[in-house]
Amino acid sequence: MPLLGPTSYPQTLESFLGHWEEVNKRLGVGHPLVLPDGLDLAGGQALLAEVEALSFAAADALQDQVIARTGWQLTRNALRARLAQFSDLVRAYWHSTPWAQLVGHLPQAQASAEKFLQPCREAQRLWTLLEAETPPPGAPNPIFLDPGGQYGLADFTAHIAKATADALALEAAIWNRSVALARRNAIMNKVKTELMAYNRAVTGRLPPGDALLSIMPALWPAPGHTPEPVELTGAWDSAANAARFTWSASEDKLLSHYELRVCAGADYNTDDERSVKRIAKDAPREAVTNLLLTQPAATACFRLYVVLETANEKGSNTSVIQRP
Repeated sequence: MPLLGPTSYPQTLESFLGHWEEVNKRLGVGHPLVLPDGLDLAGGQALLAEVEALSFAAADALQDQVIARTGWQLTRNALRARLAQFSDLVRAYWHSTPWAQLVGHLPQAQASAEKFLQPCREAQRLWTLLEAETPPPGAPNPIFLDPGGQYGLADFTAHIAKATADALALEAAIWNRSVALARRNAIMNKVKTELMAYNRAVTGRLPPGDALLSIMPALWPAPGHTPEPVELTGAWDSAANAARFTWSASEDKLLSHYELRVCAGADYNTDDERSVKRIAKDAPREAVTNLLLTQPAATACFRLYVVLETANEKGSNTSVIQRP
């Protein structure tokens, strides 16, 4: 498989390593192929393990970021609803007091963490102040937002602490993903450099016309057209406890196979995609998977790629699946 995107690097390197083994046999014992920087077959195998590990680490980091973002959004939305409720209560009972002017505006749901949390902290201070004052007629003291003395100042304070922690967790997850992507991209660049060097080294070590030269793995896709995309349909299958996909057939005469790929979250990015399953061209056009969908409310997006014999490919529409 040629180098096309992040998912192709382990497969491409693996195909070159198989070719490398045959080259070493052709060169004979004591004369293995070693690249100019000292990389030998064993080093290439170690490189494969490293690129696989860093590719999985990058995918896991994205999933962690999606989970952290979901946690922050859920906590933020619940806290915003409580802030609105508290503000309404103050305006209702303290409207004729100096404290009514201290009621701030609701932060936008998509505001940055600091801009969102600041009015929450101000409301916490106002809540503390009001409980220290003589309340107006009919106003609760201490203040509870739910019947039966539920959700008071301590609960609001804990809610702010939870939102602060979730915001910091998201910030850390975004940073960790950046680090994981930088490491993965660096190792992919190394793989590309090594494979280009391998091509030159093999050409130099083997005589013209050698059979191994004719079966050298392709580093880049062969010239040719890009296939037309197919239409992917997906939905959560409760009985299978997984997502189920079907798709229209490709009519391209050079069709090699289909490949289902996935990204964590609702936004598909080819830099973050990972392979789910390869489907033979004559196999039933159906796939079932729970990859990245093992947790309740988890969201993942999928594309179905048409892959030609030339290795040129095209992705389908994006199907977003959220687990109940």
